Amino acid sequence: MAIDSDVEFHNKQSVAWLEKGVDYLRVDSMSEGISCAKCENFMFIVINADNVDYLPKLPYLRKITKSAILIATSNFSIKDYTTALNFGADSFGVISENLEENTEIINTIIKKLNRQTYLREYCEDIILYKNIKIFPKIRKVLLEDLEISLSKSETLILCLLASKKDVVFSYEQIYEYAFCKSLCESYIFPEDAIKSTIKRIRKKFGSRNIIKNIWGLGYQIGENFYKEYKEVCSLKPSRYNHFFPYSSEQNIAYNALSNSLALIDKSKLSEFMNFYNQGSYISDELVSDLKKGAFLVNSSINELDVLRYRMQRARYNTDSLSMTIAPTNDCQFACVYCYEKDAISSKYMTIEVQDRLVKMLDARKGLISSFSVVWYGGEPLMAFDVVESLSSRFIEICENSGIHYNAVMVSNGYMLNVNVLSRMKKLKISMIQVTVDGLPEVHDKMRPLKSGNPTFETIMSNLKNNYDILPSVALRINIDKDNILAGENIYKFLQHHDMLGKIRPYFGKIMSEAGTYNNSQCLSMCDFSEIMYDFTVQTSNSNDQSPILYPTLKSATCGADSVSSFVIDSEGMIYKCWCDIGQENRAIGNVLKEIVPASDLLLKYMLFDPTTSETCGDCNVLPICMGGCPYKRVVGSSDNCTNHKYILQKCLNNAVSFFKNKDKNQDICS
Repeated sequence: MAIDSDVEFHNKQSVAWLEKGVDYLRVDSMSEGISCAKCENFMFIVINADNVDYLPKLPYLRKITKSAILIATSNFSIKDYTTALNFGADSFGVISENLEENTEIINTIIKKLNRQTYLREYCEDIILYKNIKIFPKIRKVLLEDLEISLSKSETLILCLLASKKDVVFSYEQIYEYAFCKSLCESYIFPEDAIKSTIKRIRKKFGSRNIIKNIWGLGYQIGENFYKEYKEVCSLKPSRYNHFFPYSSEQNIAYNALSNSLALIDKSKLSEFMNFYNQGSYISDELVSDLKKGAFLVNSSINELDVLRYRMQRARYNTDSLSMTIAPTNDCQFACVYCYEKDAISSKYMTIEVQDRLVKMLDARKGLISSFSVVWYGGEPLMAFDVVESLSSRFIEICENSGIHYNAVMVSNGYMLNVNVLSRMKKLKISMIQVTVDGLPEVHDKMRPLKSGNPTFETIMSNLKNNYDILPSVALRINIDKDNILAGENIYKFLQHHDMLGKIRPYFGKIMSEAGTYNNSQCLSMCDFSEIMYDFTVQTSNSNDQSPILYPTLKSATCGADSVSSFVIDSEGMIYKCWCDIGQENRAIGNVLKEIVPASDLLLKYMLFDPTTSETCGDCNVLPICMGGCPYKRVVGSSDNCTNHKYILQKCLNNAVSFFKNKDKNQDICS
C-alpha cells in the first residue's frame, strides 16, 4: 500500500510492482491508510513524505499493523530520519527516479525486516536468565528485585543475547536487531555503536562479564557476572565515611571506623556515590580500594556492634593496671577555677594507705603486662617523699615481674627545682604537665598562691634554669573567653628563651566544674576546638613525625570507664575520675576496706553505652569520640562532644599536606 497523493508517480510504481505479481494500492491520506491497514495485511506500506503529513498519525499506524512501514522522501535529513524511526517507521530513505532501483531497495528492506523478525522470535515473552528477568515489550529489566534502567537498544541487545545463551551473535545480527538497520545502511561505524552500547550495559550491571566478547566472532551472554554482582551487592557504604573537598580534581576520603585517610578522584567519588544512591556500576578496582579503607563494608556487619565489641574489650581489659595517685590533697595555689578548692586539705598519705597501694599492684603482678601511674594532687611535690617511696616500691615489683612501668606527673611547677628534678630522674617519670595561663599579668591572677603572691616567675625560672635535666614537659595553657591570646604570648616567651623542644605548649579548656567558675566565661567546645586548632598549627614543628591533631580511634574513653583504672586520694578513697577527687560522696570505695561495693556512680561510669545513645548512636564521628568525657556525661553536661566533631575537615586537610610533604622530602633525600 502506498499513502501518496502523487497519482502520476503512483501509476508508474504500480506497473513495476504488477509486473512482479504484487498488487499495489494507493490512498491519498494517512486516515485512509489507517482504515485500510485495519482491514488488510500488506507486504509493506510506503508513505511519500513529500506530499503526506504523516508524523501525527504514524504512531497509531504502527500500533495497528505489523507490516513494514517505509518513509520515502526526496529531501533526506538525519533529523527527519531519527524522528520517523522514533515514531514507528522501519525505514526512511530517498525516492529513486529509477523504478527498478526503487523496487530493489524495497525488496532489500523487506528481507532485512524479515531477518529481524526471525531474531525477535526469541524475545516475544519474558526472558529469564539466571537472576535476570527481561520484559521486552515494556523494556523492563530486573536483576533480582533491582530494576536496571536500560535504553531501547540496550534492552534489545540483552534480549537477543539472553535468549540464546549458547549462541555467539555477530556484529551484523546484533546491529540489525537492536538498531533496526542493516550494516550497509549505517551512517556510523556499527562496531563502535555496539561496543559503546555493550559498555553501558556492563556498567549498569556492575560487571564486564555480563556480556562476553568472543574475539573475531561477536558477543555472547556471560556466565560469571552474577557472582560478581552478588559480591558487590553484599557490600554497603560505611556509616562513618567522610568526604571533603581538597582540590579541583580530588576529595579527601576519611573513614572514622578504620581511621583510614586517602585522596579520591572526584570522578571515582561520583562513581561510588552513584553506586550508593542508585545501585549503578562501580569498578572492581574501586571496590577493592574502598574495602581496604573500610569505606565499603559487608552488608551483614553492624558497625555499631564493632564499636560495642571494641569498647567492651578495652573497658574490661585486665592486662594493665592504672592508678592516679594524690599523695596529698594539699596545695599552695588558689586557682580561680580549681574544682578541688573545697577538697583542699593538709592531709598526706599515710604509710598504711601506701602499703595498700603496693598490695594492689602485688596482687596483680602475675596478671598484668603494664602498670602506669599519674602523680596528682593537690600538688604532688608537696608530698614528694611519698612519691619517691611508692615509686621505688612500684619499680621494684615491676622489674622483678617483667611488667612495663611508666609514670607521669601533674604539677603546678612551683616546687620543680633542681633538687626535685635530680631526684626525679630515677623515678621513671617520663613527662610532667605544668600549667601556665599566660604572661604574669594574666597567669598571676588566675593561679596565685594562697597568700595572693605571684607564681609565674618562679615556675618559668624552674623550667628555664633546669631545662637540661627536665623530662618532657606538656605546658598546659587553660583558656576562657578572656585569655585567648595567652597561648601566643607564652609561645613567644618560650621561643625567646630558647625553651621550645622539651616544652610543648597546648591549650586546655576551663570548665565550671560543680559551679566553681563563671560558666558564661567558659568557651563552648566548638569555639575552643577552633582556637585550639589554630594555636596547634601555629606552634607545630616541621620535624613532627605525625600530622597534628590527627584523630585516634577510641574504645574506652579514659580511666573513668575502665575496670583497671583507679583514682586514689591521700586517705585511700577510690574514685573513677580525678574530677571527683576529694568529694567523698562521689567515691566508689576505699583501699583500706577489703570489699569495694558497686556504687551507683560506678555503674553510671562503667555501663554507659554510646552506641545505644540516641545522641551518639547516629553520630558519624563516634569511633573517634565514643561519647566524650565520662565525667561531663555523668554530671549532665550537654557540651560533651570531641574536638574533631568541629575541626575534622581542617585536621584531615593538614594530614594530607603533611603526608604529601613527607613523600616529597623522601623523594628529595633519595
